[in-house]
Order: sequence, then structure tokens, then C-alpha cells
Amino acid sequence: MSVRVLVLSDTHVPTRAKDIPGVVWQEAKKADAILHAGDIAGKKLFDELDSLGLLYAVRGNMDPGELDFLPRKRVVLIAGFRIGIVHGNGMGSNSLAVAARTFSDVDIVVFGHSHQVYNERHGDTHYLNPGSVTEPRGQQNGSYAILHLEDTGVFRIEIIYL
Repeated sequence: MSVRVLVLSDTHVPTRAKDIPGVVWQEAKKADAILHAGDIAGKKLFDELDSLGLLYAVRGNMDPGELDFLPRKRVVLIAGFRIGIVHGNGMGSNSLAVAARTFSDVDIVVFGHSHQVYNERHGDTHYLNPGSVTEPRGQQNGSYAILHLEDTGVFRIEIIYL
């Protein structure tokens, strides 16, 4: 069995963009689950994504008070994989360093904050930053990721540039 997970971060709707791109909405409707690594920036987008099914989100440094109910970090279990989610902001550190020190004993860490794609394994943990679909930094186009989880214990990550 294969599970398709849409991975987003730093959407900043409605503060920096009016909405996420249509192709991302199409992906969201096909996904078995959605992970959002913070800076959603508005309750309306949260509610719309949440209405599609399994949304696992964390709060980022730019999320307003109406999203205070979101945790700063969380671990979810999907298709047998332990996935840590954190925004990645912290004083004196880059987002990868924050993500790396936040979790132990997870298979995958999803993080954001930098708006830049990161997709690498370190030791037993894979680190994934999907970038931003609305405000890319250091890359020409916005981006998101699709995480394909197999019940055989294998996973594949697809980075999609808009």
C-alpha cells in the first residue's frame, strides 16, 4: 500500500499571497494526508486544508494568534513512519539546525522557515524542507513536496517546482 502525502511550508496566505496556486489545491485533493510546517498565516487557509482530510500542521513564527492552538512541534505516525514536524525558527540557528535538535528517533523531519528546498539524509533521519509555494527564496520558482510512503518501509520524496 502506498500513501501520498502533500508537504507544504511557508504559504503565508493571506499576508503575502492571496491563495496557494491551483496546482497545489489539486495535489491537496489527491493527498492521503497533508503536512504543513508552519507560517500558514491565516485560519481560513488552515480550515480549507483541514476540510480535505488529514492535516497535520505546526505553528510558525508568522502565524497569527488565531492559530495559537497549533503546536510548535509534533510527531505523527503515517504508514509506519515516524515524522517530526517543526517550523524551524530559532535564535542563532538556521532552520536545519533547529529541526535536527528538535527530534530524536524519527524517520523523517519536515521543516520550513527558510523557504528553501532541503532534501537530504543525515544518519538515520531524512530532513525535508519543501520550500514555499508562494514566496521562494534563493530559487526561481515556488515549490512543494510529495512524500510517497510505502508500507514496505520505503519512501520516496518528489520535489515539485512551480
